[in-house]
Amino acid sequence: MIENKYSILLVILIVVLSVWCIAALPGFTQTQDCSSNTIGSAVPTCASLLGGESNSGNIAAVPVSTTTTNINQSSATTYTQLVALSSGKAIYITHIHLIAAGAVNPQLVYGTGSNCGSGTTTIDGPLPLTTTSGYSAGNGLGAIMIIPAGNALCLYTDTSAQIGGAISTAQF
Repeated sequence: MIENKYSILLVILIVVLSVWCIAALPGFTQTQDCSSNTIGSAVPTCASLLGGESNSGNIAAVPVSTTTTNINQSSATTYTQLVALSSGKAIYITHIHLIAAGAVNPQLVYGTGSNCGSGTTTIDGPLPLTTTSGYSAGNGLGAIMIIPAGNALCLYTDTSAQIGGAISTAQF
Protein backbone atom coordinates (compact mmCIF):
# COMPACT_ATOMS: atom_id res chain seq x y z
CA MET A 1 0.00 0.00 0.00
CA ILE A 2 2.79 2.42 0.89
CA GLU A 3 4.62 1.60 -2.33
CA ASN A 4 1.51 2.54 -4.33
CA LYS A 5 1.30 5.92 -2.54
CA TYR A 6 4.91 6.67 -3.39
CA SER A 7 4.41 5.56 -6.97
CA ILE A 8 1.40 7.83 -7.34
CA LEU A 9 3.30 10.75 -5.77
CA LEU A 10 6.23 10.13 -8.09
CA VAL A 11 3.97 10.15 -11.15
CA ILE A 12 2.30 13.39 -10.00
CA LEU A 13 5.70 14.99 -9.40
CA ILE A 14 6.92 13.97 -12.87
CA VAL A 15 3.79 15.38 -14.52
CA VAL A 16 4.04 18.69 -12.63
CA LEU A 17 7.73 19.06 -13.45
CA SER A 18 7.14 18.18 -17.11
CA VAL A 19 4.40 20.80 -17.46
CA TRP A 20 6.57 23.37 -15.67
CA CYS A 21 9.58 22.62 -17.92
CA ILE A 22 7.53 22.76 -21.13
CA ALA A 23 5.91 26.04 -20.09
CA ALA A 24 9.36 27.50 -19.47
CA LEU A 25 10.49 26.80 -23.06
CA PRO A 26 11.03 29.92 -25.20
CA GLY A 27 8.10 30.54 -27.52
CA PHE A 28 5.75 28.17 -25.68
CA THR A 29 3.40 30.90 -24.49
CA GLN A 30 2.14 33.56 -26.86
CA THR A 31 2.75 36.98 -25.42
CA GLN A 32 2.63 38.90 -28.74
CA ASP A 33 0.42 39.04 -31.80
CA CYS A 34 2.24 36.91 -34.40
CA SER A 35 -0.21 37.59 -37.22
CA SER A 36 1.84 40.38 -38.83
CA ASN A 37 5.05 38.40 -39.28
CA THR A 38 5.96 37.37 -42.83
CA ILE A 39 8.50 35.18 -44.59
CA GLY A 40 11.91 36.81 -44.38
CA SER A 41 11.17 38.90 -41.28
CA ALA A 42 12.81 38.40 -37.90
CA VAL A 43 11.57 35.42 -35.89
CA PRO A 44 9.24 36.71 -33.13
CA THR A 45 9.66 35.50 -29.56
CA CYS A 46 6.13 34.08 -29.66
CA ALA A 47 6.82 31.82 -32.66
CA SER A 48 6.33 28.10 -32.68
CA LEU A 49 8.40 27.03 -35.67
CA LEU A 50 8.45 23.93 -37.83
CA GLY A 51 12.16 24.02 -38.64
CA GLY A 52 11.74 27.56 -39.85
CA GLU A 53 14.65 29.74 -38.76
CA SER A 54 17.21 30.59 -41.44
CA ASN A 55 20.96 31.01 -40.93
CA SER A 56 20.40 34.77 -40.69
CA GLY A 57 17.82 34.35 -37.92
CA ASN A 58 14.82 35.16 -40.12
CA ILE A 59 11.67 33.15 -40.75
CA ALA A 60 12.22 30.48 -43.40
CA ALA A 61 9.05 28.77 -44.63
CA VAL A 62 8.82 25.01 -44.81
CA PRO A 63 6.98 24.54 -48.12
CA VAL A 64 3.72 22.64 -47.94
CA SER A 65 1.91 21.55 -51.11
CA THR A 66 -0.67 24.05 -52.30
CA THR A 67 -1.22 22.67 -55.82
CA THR A 68 -1.21 19.20 -57.33
CA THR A 69 -0.92 18.82 -61.10
CA ASN A 70 -1.84 15.70 -63.03
CA ILE A 71 0.83 14.26 -65.35
CA ASN A 72 -0.33 12.39 -68.44
CA GLN A 73 2.11 12.60 -71.34
CA SER A 74 2.67 10.37 -74.35
CA SER A 75 4.46 12.57 -76.90
CA ALA A 76 8.06 12.00 -77.91
CA THR A 77 10.66 14.75 -77.48
CA THR A 78 8.14 17.12 -75.94
CA TYR A 79 8.41 19.66 -73.14
CA THR A 80 5.11 19.91 -71.26
CA GLN A 81 4.61 22.75 -68.80
CA LEU A 82 3.54 21.49 -65.36
CA VAL A 83 3.73 24.76 -63.38
CA ALA A 84 3.68 28.21 -64.96
CA LEU A 85 6.31 30.75 -64.03
CA SER A 86 5.33 33.55 -61.69
CA SER A 87 7.56 36.61 -61.67
CA GLY A 88 9.74 36.71 -58.58
CA LYS A 89 8.42 33.41 -57.19
CA ALA A 90 10.28 30.11 -56.85
CA ILE A 91 8.57 26.75 -57.34
CA TYR A 92 9.02 24.26 -54.50
CA ILE A 93 8.42 20.64 -55.50
CA THR A 94 7.15 18.79 -52.43
CA HIS A 95 6.09 15.49 -54.03
CA ILE A 96 6.24 13.74 -57.40
CA HIS A 97 5.35 10.29 -58.62
CA LEU A 98 5.58 8.91 -62.15
CA ILE A 99 4.56 5.56 -63.65
CA ALA A 100 5.67 4.54 -67.16
CA ALA A 101 3.65 2.43 -69.61
CA GLY A 102 6.80 1.76 -71.65
CA ALA A 103 10.49 2.55 -71.79
CA VAL A 104 10.96 6.31 -71.31
CA ASN A 105 13.57 8.66 -69.83
CA PRO A 106 11.65 11.62 -68.36
CA GLN A 107 13.41 14.73 -67.12
CA LEU A 108 12.18 17.56 -64.93
CA VAL A 109 13.38 20.82 -66.43
CA TYR A 110 12.83 24.51 -65.86
CA GLY A 111 13.04 27.53 -68.10
CA THR A 112 11.16 30.50 -69.49
CA GLY A 113 9.11 30.95 -72.63
CA SER A 114 6.50 28.60 -74.02
CA ASN A 115 6.92 25.13 -72.43
CA CYS A 116 10.30 26.06 -70.93
CA GLY A 117 11.65 26.73 -74.45
CA SER A 118 14.23 29.31 -73.34
CA GLY A 119 16.99 28.83 -70.78
CA THR A 120 16.03 25.17 -70.38
CA THR A 121 17.88 23.54 -67.49
CA THR A 122 17.50 19.95 -66.25
CA ILE A 123 16.91 19.66 -62.51
CA ASP A 124 16.24 15.90 -62.32
CA GLY A 125 16.84 13.11 -64.78
CA PRO A 126 16.92 11.53 -67.14
CA LEU A 127 15.13 8.88 -65.11
CA PRO A 128 15.40 5.53 -66.95
CA LEU A 129 11.95 3.99 -66.52
CA THR A 130 10.81 0.70 -68.01
CA THR A 131 7.30 -0.66 -68.54
CA THR A 132 5.25 -0.38 -65.31
CA SER A 133 8.18 1.04 -63.37
CA GLY A 134 7.96 4.28 -61.47
CA TYR A 135 9.62 7.04 -59.54
CA SER A 136 8.43 8.75 -56.36
CA ALA A 137 9.92 11.39 -54.08
CA GLY A 138 8.66 13.60 -51.25
CA ASN A 139 5.53 13.53 -49.13
CA GLY A 140 4.12 17.03 -49.65
CA LEU A 141 5.86 18.65 -46.68
CA GLY A 142 9.19 20.32 -47.39
CA ALA A 143 10.92 20.92 -50.68
CA ILE A 144 12.66 18.07 -52.48
CA MET A 145 13.66 20.37 -55.37
CA ILE A 146 13.58 24.14 -55.80
CA ILE A 147 13.07 25.85 -59.16
CA PRO A 148 14.67 29.32 -59.23
CA ALA A 149 12.32 32.32 -59.19
CA GLY A 150 10.94 33.43 -62.54
CA ASN A 151 11.01 29.99 -64.18
CA ALA A 152 8.33 27.50 -65.21
CA LEU A 153 8.55 23.78 -64.46
CA CYS A 154 8.23 21.31 -67.34
CA LEU A 155 8.46 17.59 -68.03
CA TYR A 156 10.50 16.33 -70.98
CA THR A 157 10.07 12.85 -72.43
CA ASP A 158 12.27 11.22 -75.05
CA THR A 159 9.80 8.62 -76.39
CA SER A 160 6.06 8.36 -77.00
CA ALA A 161 5.60 5.88 -74.15
CA GLN A 162 2.77 7.07 -71.93
CA ILE A 163 3.83 8.40 -68.52
CA GLY A 164 1.39 9.30 -65.78
CA GLY A 165 1.51 10.58 -62.24
CA ALA A 166 1.23 13.82 -60.30
CA ILE A 167 3.40 16.58 -58.92
CA SER A 168 2.66 18.67 -55.82
CA THR A 169 4.15 22.13 -55.49
CA ALA A 170 4.11 25.40 -53.59
CA GLN A 171 5.07 28.73 -55.14
CA PHE A 172 6.24 31.81 -53.26
